[in-house]
Amino acid sequence: MIQDENLPEPAEIRLYQTEDGQSRLEVSFSGETCWQHKRKRLVLMKNKVKPPTNELVQVICELAVARQQLARQAEPQYSFEVETLLRDQCRDPQRIECLLDGMLDFCFDDGMLRLYKNLCRYYFKIDPLATASYVYAYREMWDEKGDV
Repeated sequence: MIQDENLPEPAEIRLYQTEDGQSRLEVSFSGETCWQHKRKRLVLMKNKVKPPTNELVQVICELAVARQQLARQAEPQYSFEVETLLRDQCRDPQRIECLLDGMLDFCFDDGMLRLYKNLCRYYFKIDPLATASYVYAYREMWDEKGDV
């Protein structure tokens, strides 16, 4: 179960320009997870945008595309695990919470969010308090300010 006092220190992202004019992006992590809020994330090109001319913008765009591709790869794997868990009516909190912890990082993706919600609905019947902590973790990490 996720508890607020166990959240890692925030990641640090530094954007700067070197003396020779090169743009640089540095990211440092605390712990194993980089926590990112939806309202601060880069939303990529649903409408056609001209290719970025700034090297830094291009690097950020490439990172965002890679992140989305990683979510697309993770979804079928998590889907299989969730479907198996639901089919077998697993009641093991460790297994369920391990899945929820891993899926939370991908909840920016609609497909992963559906899986996360399905698993939360199932887990609520087993442990409502733990499930509530996962709902709040999702809201803290991904909900836009003012969303219900």
